[in-house]
Amino acid sequence: MNITRIPWYKKMIGAAYPALYSRGAGGADMNKNGETAFLEWLVGFHASRKIAFVCFDVGANVGHYSSAVLDTCRKNSVPCELHAFEPVAKSFAELARMAPASPSSFIPNNIALSDDEGEITMHYDQAGSSLASIYKRDIGIAFDGSEKIRALTGKAYMARNSVQEISLLKIDVEGHELRALEGFKDMLTPERIHFIQFEYGGSYRDSATTLKEAYAILTRRGYAVGRLLRDRVEIRDFIPSMEDFAYSNYVALDPAHIKSAILPTLK
Repeated sequence: MNITRIPWYKKMIGAAYPALYSRGAGGADMNKNGETAFLEWLVGFHASRKIAFVCFDVGANVGHYSSAVLDTCRKNSVPCELHAFEPVAKSFAELARMAPASPSSFIPNNIALSDDEGEITMHYDQAGSSLASIYKRDIGIAFDGSEKIRALTGKAYMARNSVQEISLLKIDVEGHELRALEGFKDMLTPERIHFIQFEYGGSYRDSATTLKEAYAILTRRGYAVGRLLRDRVEIRDFIPSMEDFAYSNYVALDPAHIKSAILPTLK
């Protein structure tokens, strides 16, 4: 896993040929799209520094990513503090079943993270669906089911649970990514939240949000942003051709990591 900055000539190519610019994303398979490799590198970095790994899995669904976090930390003997958030009752019930077999540092939460507190409606095609969203999505599937859920801001949750820093904030909330980020308010800095992985795709159309907005929010807070590919995080400045609403994951991090002593350990 490498962190690289995309050269100027690739930006030019990407502007002219978006398909070439997006090559290497690997779809939704964690083992092919870079998610597993990035998680393993990040946990390995914490192991080398002998520091605990604090992860927020926002939009945890039934716990596939949370399981990967716990397994990776266990294999690397890294102390783990995992806060998982899933507001849909059926999905949360399955997520919560992981708790008895997991360390006491696994904290499942039956809430959503948003930019404000209160009750909101979640829509889905069926209870427990991984497509469940705060937005009634237009993807050729009837989102006839719904339930009321409770939302909290990330900042409020951190304060109530005495969380000072987050190693990895992973967000997959079907179009609500920007609102979840904004809910961390002044805690959204590289000093407090060291790495962020967030999903981008067609759900942004349904929520009327854009990748350009995500870049603006994160770069304004001091982060560098890059596309997560199979074998690297490719740091990129935003260009309009990237706004294709195709499924992908992006990573935000402290720009100092790109040229710091951390870089050789990524290879």
